[in-house]
Amino acid sequence: MSAPAETTHGEDGTADSRQGRPLEAAVLFVDLVNSSVFASVMSLAEYAAYLDDFHTTCGRQCEFYFNTFLKGAYRPGRDYTYQIAGDELLVFAHSGRPQNDVYQLACLAITLKAAWLTSEQNRGRIQRRAPVAEISAGIHHGPLWAVMQGEGWRLSGYGINVAKRVESLSRNGQHYRIFLSDQAFKQIHHLLRNLIFGARLRYEVKGILGDVGMYEVTHSFQDTHRRIDPYFVEKLQSMLVDAITLATQDLWMNDLFQVWSKRQHGQVTDEAMELCRRVLRHSPDNPSALYHLAHAYQERNDLQMAELLLSELTRYWPHFADGHLEFGRLLRQMDQCGKASDVLRRALWLGAEEARGDIQAS
Repeated sequence: MSAPAETTHGEDGTADSRQGRPLEAAVLFVDLVNSSVFASVMSLAEYAAYLDDFHTTCGRQCEFYFNTFLKGAYRPGRDYTYQIAGDELLVFAHSGRPQNDVYQLACLAITLKAAWLTSEQNRGRIQRRAPVAEISAGIHHGPLWAVMQGEGWRLSGYGINVAKRVESLSRNGQHYRIFLSDQAFKQIHHLLRNLIFGARLRYEVKGILGDVGMYEVTHSFQDTHRRIDPYFVEKLQSMLVDAITLATQDLWMNDLFQVWSKRQHGQVTDEAMELCRRVLRHSPDNPSALYHLAHAYQERNDLQMAELLLSELTRYWPHFADGHLEFGRLLRQMDQCGKASDVLRRALWLGAEEARGDIQAS
């Protein structure tokens, strides 16, 4: 990143905004959904405790994500900043690597949703089989006005407004309720393997000239548990199955559980298989359930059932590289080498470079 502009200060010691410069940044705006509704039915003390829980969750998870999981690759102030006020969290990533900045904020948003699931309010709601208290998120990428302040930047500009508008519309989402603007999505769409996005949505947004295009995170195959503060992980693992089976139809939780369970046990367990079956009864196109249930049957040597499921996976999700990769490998295992080669070439075209070795081997 180039050196910051020379900065002057006013008589009160604050940075002079006229001495700033444009800075490309990814912006994540997170908000508590229905916060005003909770405030209207809680006492002042209860609502204050609710917000304190939100502040603690966001602060702790942001610190863990940037400083522990990313091992200091992002420097506080210089490469990222975050601020929490009321029922809102605002995170900036401006490392000079825009593709990585947007990707890391998308991953951070998923971990924040998972961590917030463990809040006292949500644990109680799951026990009562009530819908969980949600957070929603909007991500945008673009230029901001940056003024050097201490070891970091004071940031302002239109991009923050866009991220806020994107977040507001993300509440209409049907999956993770994490929306990326066109500008953010363009930075990462050609690199993604472990996140699946829905079709482009177009909205006329109040206060912004012209339609705004957005994409929702619909499914995740990333190992989210590695990215979450261990303080939240233990609570999350003990409550995920109940949340999925009893309290909600928000299937992003099944994504988390399936990846975590397979990593922990080294295989798809009987419990995970049953959850996949339940999900597929009402969401037959769910990629996480199709993918992990296919693995389960393959591990149990029922290759025909695995073939059926992976065929469905690639039909419903034709741009999911890993679905084609696993399907091609299964077909090769079943000695369907011609068909396997075609499927593996599709995986390679979609970005699964390891398919190249499989093609040569077949």
